[in-house]
Amino acid sequence: MKIGMAFKLVLVASGIFTNSGALAGIIEYEFTGAVNLVWGTSLYGTTPVKGLPVVGRFSYDSSAPDTTPNDEAHFYLEPDPNTFSFTVAGLTFASHAGFTITVQHLAYDSIQMFPAQQVVDVNGAPQFCNTFELELDDTTGRALSSARLPVVWDLSRLTLAQGEIWGPSGGVTFTFESLSVIPRPSTSVPDRSSTVGLLALSAVAMFGLARRRSRQPQWP
Repeated sequence: MKIGMAFKLVLVASGIFTNSGALAGIIEYEFTGAVNLVWGTSLYGTTPVKGLPVVGRFSYDSSAPDTTPNDEAHFYLEPDPNTFSFTVAGLTFASHAGFTITVQHLAYDSIQMFPAQQVVDVNGAPQFCNTFELELDDTTGRALSSARLPVVWDLSRLTLAQGEIWGPSGGVTFTFESLSVIPRPSTSVPDRSSTVGLLALSAVAMFGLARRRSRQPQWP
């Protein structure tokens, strides 16, 4: 039993038993933008103006299942820790307890990200909202190859890329100015020579343990 456990531990250390594939489907992007529309009297106590800078990010699991595969609008549920958020006028708005992505790939392409309920985290505190979403569209229908969640985004192929937050007393809309991928931690396979070396050391250790056991006195 101890020998088996020692061998298993070496396999884990050598990367033969690994969970690195769990991150394979996670896509994360960051973006910048500028406010192009303001309405109402205030945005959660602030008074934003047109031209204000916006920074944000979004992440999702591109291998998430399609919950409506037979509909024109394909729905994907993204639980925490996947999120989308942006900061404007000194406030950071973030999806609360996961969010939903819809994908349409018809004569046009459209992706929308929005919370499951009318709740948004404002500087970490949940608040009511009328609308909180990101929208990425291509009216030519050439940005997406299918209704699956995309792995790679190219802002130059989108005809519309915008976000919106609409609170109880007002809101803003902004347009994207840049969109870039955030590199994920490396999930490369361990070097073969190091794996072989670890297995060889394991074999030597187990052989030595077996010899010590064989030399122990056998009590009646």
